[in-house]
Amino acid sequence: MPVVYIDVLFGVNLFINYIMLRAVGLIHGANPSRWRTLLGAAIGAAYAVAVFFPNLSLFYSLVFKLLASGLMIAAAFPIYGVWDFLRLTALFYASSAAFGGLSFALLFLTNWGPKLGAAYSNGIVYLDVPVTALFLGAVAFYGLLGLGRTAYRLSRRAGLRHKLVVELDGKKAVLTALADTGNILVDPISHAPVIVAELEALKGLFDYSVRVGLSSDDLQEGLGLMAERGFRARLIPFSSVGEQEGMMVGFVPDKAAVRRGGRVLPMDNCVIGIYPHRLSPDKSYDALYNPN
Repeated sequence: MPVVYIDVLFGVNLFINYIMLRAVGLIHGANPSRWRTLLGAAIGAAYAVAVFFPNLSLFYSLVFKLLASGLMIAAAFPIYGVWDFLRLTALFYASSAAFGGLSFALLFLTNWGPKLGAAYSNGIVYLDVPVTALFLGAVAFYGLLGLGRTAYRLSRRAGLRHKLVVELDGKKAVLTALADTGNILVDPISHAPVIVAELEALKGLFDYSVRVGLSSDDLQEGLGLMAERGFRARLIPFSSVGEQEGMMVGFVPDKAAVRRGGRVLPMDNCVIGIYPHRLSPDKSYDALYNPN
């Protein structure tokens, strides 16, 4: 039986868990902070250390396994409902199974196991991996992760349509938003990203006089009516919606979120730009947002 070093056991599991969680984030489309990912990985590594000792085999039960993985997911990712949590957990187990299968295949088909001081206890594998190997693995992983993220954004996000929910003063509007990476509009005051939406799609948020004011050529009229209702309104310059240069009235919603499949992603700190004309010639969407 090789000598087991707790710091090595913790470090290797921390590294592998970090890779798994980053891979889950890439597949899921989430982009959690590195600190949150590291915290989730540390929870999994601490659990691996506890389970490795035979006298702590109680922690190897199914209940504790599910609890540990659930804590890892909750720590690493923002959770938007039960289904989002279950999907993240399923992706984590799938990634772990794929990685574990590849690792065991390499250990059984080669003599790397004895060279790395392989040990096994309560389902936890111990490998005394050199620091240089971990460093090279991290560099390779981040390179592949960056390429995969770029390819994912280009092939999956751009051009997709999602439901956009906007709430203002107790009223709600549901729009069809086109993911447009070319929409780089920002609010000149707060520098928040601007979601461009058709006035017709937002009409349920405003009374008749406000709608008339927003549809007129006098932007100051619409801006004044919005301000009278207590809405946080402002003028937004643009040059990408059928005109070389122009201005549109915008407002800060109480809430805004995009529905992607079964997930609801809050659009925090955004401004809704009100466009009085048609955005889509075929009426397939009535809003534009930048998915990044």
